[in-house]
Amino acid sequence: MATYDKQVKYSGLPMLPPWAELTIDVSVAAKMLEASRHLARLDGLVSMFSDRNLFVEAIVYKEAVASCAIDGLQGTDPVVDKYREVLLRESQEVKGGKRFTEESIFSIYSELGEDHLEEAHTKYKEVLARTISNLTKLMSRDFGFPNDPLFRMALVQYQFEATRPFPSKDGSAGRLISILYLVQEGLLCQPCLCLSAYHLQQLNAYSEAIKSVSTLRNWKQWVLHMLDGISNASEYTIGLILRIRALKEKFETVIRENDLQVERMDISKFFGVPFISPRSLLSGSIKSVNTAKKYLGQLEELGLLAKTRVGKEYVWVNTGLMQILSE
Repeated sequence: MATYDKQVKYSGLPMLPPWAELTIDVSVAAKMLEASRHLARLDGLVSMFSDRNLFVEAIVYKEAVASCAIDGLQGTDPVVDKYREVLLRESQEVKGGKRFTEESIFSIYSELGEDHLEEAHTKYKEVLARTISNLTKLMSRDFGFPNDPLFRMALVQYQFEATRPFPSKDGSAGRLISILYLVQEGLLCQPCLCLSAYHLQQLNAYSEAIKSVSTLRNWKQWVLHMLDGISNASEYTIGLILRIRALKEKFETVIRENDLQVERMDISKFFGVPFISPRSLLSGSIKSVNTAKKYLGQLEELGLLAKTRVGKEYVWVNTGLMQILSE
């Protein structure tokens, strides 16, 4: 086993799977079964809704904010929007049959941390190539033991966290790829899992579990932490989905009871992210910013939205959605 030195980047980085240290005892097997059950419950709920796109973007937004917060980035950082964009786009491609390759992984890294990609390739080209090649093999369905995709995802996410070719943004890239891997393996029909929210809440335990693998090869602590995270995140995400749908029903009821003529608006646009600009409502049926502002003003008067200034422009906040995603 290579010696770990926190002062030396990539020192002691293990290849996967870690055969010598890898054991699946009764406690790990029980946790895998429990995590699988909770994740299946979430996926079943998502699958049953025909309007699932209503909450998919909101869940992805929550995941993006939490993941970036782990790396010390604010919710207003441009990488949050980029994270959302990449996760939504790549999940569709993965469902269409796309599989992870060294090229596709580096592409995601470059989108979220492109200003450091060339430096990372130059300084650590050999170790990165070896590590990413090892990861793509582990993420392949043709790979042998361990067979359980949740177990594999735990190994993969550790390696992404340990590799970190960029100073800050690469942690989010690894967590994003972990969600995509669950979609690839058919465990999620949509990228709806707020796993980073759990990691953020348990940040000390998350960091200690990573360190325990790096220094002691204690894979069990890390795997158990990840499986607990999947169970808790699944139930948390279910709660978010049900509350978002209830909020949409409230919107529709208030609009109907007040006989508002806003049928030209796509109500789902109010549930992707909490902030709505008049320009985001423009469509074939709403062709001017002034018309969009009129509709937003009507919803503001009914207490469904709140107007606030951002820079030189005004935006409207879905305060109900903001509260749900902040808890």
